[in-house]
This record gives sequence, structure tokens and C-alpha cells, in this order.
Amino acid sequence: MINAFRADIPRLGRVLFRVDAGKVAGLSFGHLERCAVLSRQLLRAGAAATTFLMRPLPDGLARARALGLEVALPELWLKALADGDVLIVDLPFPPEDQVIRAARQAGAYLALLDDTGRDLLPCDLVLNSSVLAEPSMYPRAKKTLLGPAYCILEERYAAARHHGSGDAGLPVVLLTLGGSDPTGLTVRVLRALGALGGAAPACRLQVVLGPGFGEASAVEQAREKLSLASQLHVSPADMLPLFTGCDLAVCAGGRTLYELRALGTPTLALASAPHEARQIDAFLRLGLLQCGVTSWSEDAFLHKLRLMLSRQTRRPTGEDT
Repeated sequence: MINAFRADIPRLGRVLFRVDAGKVAGLSFGHLERCAVLSRQLLRAGAAATTFLMRPLPDGLARARALGLEVALPELWLKALADGDVLIVDLPFPPEDQVIRAARQAGAYLALLDDTGRDLLPCDLVLNSSVLAEPSMYPRAKKTLLGPAYCILEERYAAARHHGSGDAGLPVVLLTLGGSDPTGLTVRVLRALGALGGAAPACRLQVVLGPGFGEASAVEQAREKLSLASQLHVSPADMLPLFTGCDLAVCAGGRTLYELRALGTPTLALASAPHEARQIDAFLRLGLLQCGVTSWSEDAFLHKLRLMLSRQTRRPTGEDT
């Protein structure tokens, strides 16, 4: 992916990212996470420096600094844009007018990272790794890089493969539903399993809470009612061992779905928003996903979970996923 992205940039000097993250409506942490990956790749490819232009949302800034990123307020840097700079916009909403104006006046190269399918701004390049992406979505872009082949992943994901827990006992189910889980799917899943008591599907749970998760107490209360063994991971520094070492992952319909697909991890996807439902539906139609629930239903979730776990118990040891 990085080679295709880099090849279209005439000069790779300073790279500025206009991105936000935080626990606010319509925003998550996925945009920041993928920009952090792209930043590291561009620095290795020869970029002079990378800076993240972010609004002062406390949780987002804290996550950016935890990732070791240089952060500045947008208004402090837009005036300093120069010819040869690269400005990458990754927002779920149209960027500020002054962002586009400053980039055009400076002659900066303007790229958009998108997964909404909306023509948010005129730009030199659009990268949308969604299975739903089509060229007609971006009539104002000079060039497009579209589809899962352009998903921004760390290089080590290309070499890693799912291997499972290797445990002949109970299968390990990883529950990871986004950086902030704004619709509370984590609690819903745990409550659904807890309500079954001893009739819950036999497994061991690994529960991940992302950096913006705000209902930790509700999760703990739900875990107390489980008859299943469970372990809690709060904002883990490295998700790759969890992705490759579980027997089944339960995730939302965003970036994690693509990461798990790249690793070959058996996955049950739950939509947390309408755009995720469309994405999960496309994955199912294309045969890229084993099971998905496009609208939350406790009965549908439990049925699909039992189905996926039955497949895991039938798989011979060492069979490729």
C-alpha cells in the first residue's frame, strides 16, 4: 500500500495529518490509529517529519501522545504550509474551509483518507480501503486508491497469520468492539452471555476496552454475572497477539474487521452504526466474512456465536483458517 501511496506524491517533505479522535458523537479513534501507522511508514520512506493537527479533545490528544506523535493545533500550522508539504485529511466530516484554502494557497499536496464514500473535498488523491468504495464517489479527486488492497496496516500484519490458542480445552473468544464503543455493544454482549448463566456457550473470553471506552464500571458489573472465565485488557499496547492467538474474534464493522481479515482470524462482526452494517453486509456477500449481525439482536448474536464456536470445535488441529 505505501508504495502506491508514495508513488503519487511528487516530493515527500513534511507531512501534516489533519485528524481528530475522542469520545464525542460521530468520532472514534480509528482515524488516528491508521494515520499513526501511515506516519511511521512515510517516515521510513523518507518524509522529513510528520505532525498531527488535532482539535484539543483530551482523550484524542492523550492517545496521540501515547503513540509518540507530534501534535499541534491546526491554526498554528496551517499558516506555515509550504510548497512541497503533504497534507493528509482523515476526518468523518468535511474539514474546515481554512484547511483547504491554506493547502491550495501553499501548493501543498492534498490527500484524503476516507471510508464514508462522500466527496468531502477536491484533492490530489483519495484512499478508501472499503469494500464499498467506487471511483464515482470522488469526482473531484485527481487519483483514487480504492478497495481492501489499500488498507493501511502495519507491515508485520503481512507476515503474521492467525494460529489460534492451541488449547485443546475451551476456545478463546476475543471481544473487541472499537476504540470507544459508543453504542455499548461490549456491555450488551456481556449481558447477553451473563443472562444465560450455565447455558452460555462454552468458551473463555478476552475482553478489550479501547482507549476511549467510558463504561468500564458497566463492563465489570456485566463480567461479574458471567459463568464464563474472562480476562480484561484495557487499551492494550499491541493487539496483534490477541488477534492471532484467539480462536474467534467478535468485532465491530470498522478497521478491526480488515485487520482480522488480513490475518485470517475467524470473525463474527457486529454493526455498531448504519455504515458498519453496509460494510458487514458487503463482506458477507463477497465471502470475506464467516458471520455477521447487521442490526443488534441478542438472539441473532447468540445464534451466530454458537454457530461459529461449533465450527471451531469441528476444525482439526492445524487446519488453516
